[in-house]
Amino acid sequence: LVDQRPDMRDLTAAIVDLAVRGYLRIEEREEKKLLGLLTDREYVFHRVKDRSAWLDLTYHERRLLGGLFEGDAATTKLADLRNEFYRNLPAIKDAVFDHLVKLGLYASRPDKVRARWLVGAGALAALQVPIAAILPVKFGIVPLPFILGGVASAAIVAFFGWHMPARTIKGARLAEQVKGFAEFPQRVEKDRFERVVKTPEMFERYLPY
Repeated sequence: LVDQRPDMRDLTAAIVDLAVRGYLRIEEREEKKLLGLLTDREYVFHRVKDRSAWLDLTYHERRLLGGLFEGDAATTKLADLRNEFYRNLPAIKDAVFDHLVKLGLYASRPDKVRARWLVGAGALAALQVPIAAILPVKFGIVPLPFILGGVASAAIVAFFGWHMPARTIKGARLAEQVKGFAEFPQRVEKDRFERVVKTPEMFERYLPY
């Protein structure tokens, strides 16, 4: 909602959030390598709730858990996901965008709005080539300045098109709340922060953010 892109940072936070809510458990292990000379840190995900309990989750959260635990797998290592999990990313990101629209935070998906404007900019740039080929014959116009002007126009359309996705009023207000919450733990005094986060339960609640 803040940067209009579902990045890996957001998906990582979603995994931590699902762990806080009891759908999986994250275990940190230290594994010995090279006859114990080196120590490597590994993270193991344990599925806590069965797939039947996932029905209470949003679609992108179910897709995220399904990417972590494929088939009937109950555990998976982070190292094993590095070459496999990327296949699930497009569907998860699509589901995130659909969920934002469903919540009324956007009127249209930001990625599709950008795509339409970028396609329009590309079409505008491509259109200059046949026009520039015809104009010198018809009107004796030098084609190079015309082509450069068309490309510059397409670049302007692409630049503004990238910033065209607009939140609804509800989405804009929520985005401001999110930004304020993100800024709070960075700017608040340490003693005040410790007074706010008093219990492990409150720490876990804030941990995904």
